[in-house]
This record gives sequence, structure tokens and C-alpha cells, in this order.
Amino acid sequence: MLRSRRGFTLVELLVVIAIIGILIALLLPAVQAAREAARRAECSDNLKQFGLALHNYHDANKSFCSASINLWASGNPVGANSGWAPSYGPGQLGMNLHGFVLLLPYLEQQAIYMQYNQLGCAGGSHYRNPNTLAMGDPTTSTGAAGSNAVIMAMQPPIFYCPSDDGVRQTVYNNSNDPTPYYCISTQSPLYGARVNYDFAVKPYYELYWPNSWRTYQLANYKKYRAMFGTNSNCRIADITDGTSNTVAIVETTREVYNGNGNAWGYRGWVMVGCSLYDNLSGYPGPAFYPINAGQTINAWMYNNVNQYQVGRLASWGLAGSLHPTGCQVLMGDGSSRFLNETTDNGAVAANPRAFFGVQSCLMNISDGVSFNNMGGTGG
Repeated sequence: MLRSRRGFTLVELLVVIAIIGILIALLLPAVQAAREAARRAECSDNLKQFGLALHNYHDANKSFCSASINLWASGNPVGANSGWAPSYGPGQLGMNLHGFVLLLPYLEQQAIYMQYNQLGCAGGSHYRNPNTLAMGDPTTSTGAAGSNAVIMAMQPPIFYCPSDDGVRQTVYNNSNDPTPYYCISTQSPLYGARVNYDFAVKPYYELYWPNSWRTYQLANYKKYRAMFGTNSNCRIADITDGTSNTVAIVETTREVYNGNGNAWGYRGWVMVGCSLYDNLSGYPGPAFYPINAGQTINAWMYNNVNQYQVGRLASWGLAGSLHPTGCQVLMGDGSSRFLNETTDNGAVAANPRAFFGVQSCLMNISDGVSFNNMGGTGG
């Protein structure tokens, strides 16, 4: 006599499906965390490559490279001194060159570097100094493989954090930026390539007095200077706080609400570098963006809660990332550190120089403060 086989009942199937769903729900966060850990490690490796490149450059040139060369998109017009910083002298030409271009040979990007025409400008923004760009425009600065504008649109992988899924290029070209502020050139349809890392600078000073690192800042705020600035030539000997106590490169996001994400190869309006907290100007503390309650890392709101969007920083020159709860920085000694967004910054609205927190001190090369515990991790 044949026995009939008993199948699964509907209830049993539903129970099995529920169990599988619970297991997936339990495993998914662990998988996502493992993936983010891998992305964060890759981002850290990028920074360490920058550190090695910086020190090799220093060995070859006896100083670190500048954050920018002849930034023409901001500051004082040629011949118009402000009293804060001398303007560029007569006969000087705008380069709008990002210091990363100078590091290309040390980042295993020699092929790109050899194509760049060093006599020409990198970006076409001349908001404050019209008609004085080197060789006229990036499109007319031709090198081995075409114009400098073509180089500025390239996207070498080392300039991108894998956790950031933002657009890798600016949204401006010759069709929508006639001034220009952010595009490579008003003569080119190409879009500039953004970047997730930039030099540690004093952003407010770089915007309004970009040629002051070796002049006004040296004379008045020598110990509070950042490692980098426009036409800076910082040496290891200048960093008396110690290279392990001073930030060299700051992680940032590609998208910002007020301004435009920095590009890796050229400079434009407010594309000047990045800072944790600048005790000289108080930027970007509560005096500038009170809605963020003094938070300067991963500050996602400009002046309205409706602007909150993780991955889009409130404004230009800020530190941040898509890594949860903080961002990574490169120290002057070539090590990388993860800084929590709650790391003390000493930000005060009334007098930014009244109290120096961890973030502000890490941005200064010789304020006499060192830290054993910076509120971060790394190696």
C-alpha cells in the first residue's frame, strides 16, 4: 500500500520564511559595517599615500608644497593692498593651481603630471583679477596631450573616498558659469573633477587674504598658521608643535550647500582648502553657522533645518565625510587619524581666540599645544 507524502503546511512555510527574514535582518547590519570598515580603511590608505608624497616632496624641495599657487579667484586685486596682506605684485599672473598637481609625480601619477603645462593656469576663475591669467585660460594652456582644462577634468581614484557616493564632477561648465566662479573655464564644456581631500588651511584668510601666509600671518599670527596656504612654503622645522600634533590634509565631502565642492587640480571661488576649526576667524563656528550649535565636523545645515542632508556639508572649507560620526585627517607625520565629530573645537561665538580646543590646536603649527589623546583613532 502506497503512503502519501505529507507536504509543508502554509503555517510552517511562513514560519520558515520569517526565520530566514530575521536571520537576514540580523546579518545585514554586520555586512554593512564590514563594508564600511573596508571603505574607511581604503580612505585611510589614500591619506597615507598623500603623507608619503608630501614627505618625498619635502625631501626633494626642502619644504612642503603650497595649498594653492597664485589664487586669482579671491582676495585682493593686483595692486590693491588691504592693509591685511599685500596683493600680488605687478606682473604676476594667476595660476589657480591646486597643490595636489605638484604632488602627482609622488602619487604615481607621473603620466598626468607630464601632460600638464606648468607655464599655464589650471583654472579660469578670475573673479577678483580679470584678464591676468597665465597663458590666458586653461583651454589655451596646451601641454603634451592637450589643454590644461582636459587634465582638470580627469578623475584619478586616489582623490576619492569610497564611502562618498556624491557626484565626482562639478555641476558647472561654460554653459552655466559665465563669471566664472567654479568651472574650469568659460571656454570649455568640460566639468571639473571634485575631490574628497584638501590641504589644511585657514579658509577665511585664504578667501579674503590668500597671499598672507608668508606675510601678514607670519608677522602677526605665526604660531596660529596652518601647515598650508596660498604660496606657502612650510618646512618641518616650522612645525614646532610636532608633525604628529598638526593636521596636514582634511577629509571633506564632494557636495556642499553653500559654494561648490573643491576640485583636486584647480582653484575657484571659495575652493581654497579645508579646516577643522580656525581659531583666527572662528570659521566655521557658531558665529557663522549657529544652527549647527558649534559642531564643525559633519555640519549638515547652513541656516535652516530643512537643508539637513547627510553627505552635503553646510558650506565651503568644512571637514566631513560619509563615515559615521566623524571624518579622517592626515597628520603632518604621515599618519591618518579618525576624528569624532564631537571632538572639542573650542568654538565660541564672541571671541574665537578666547579658548582653544583640540580641533583648533590641531590646525596650528606652533601654538605650543600637543595632545596624547585627540579624540580619534588611527595609525
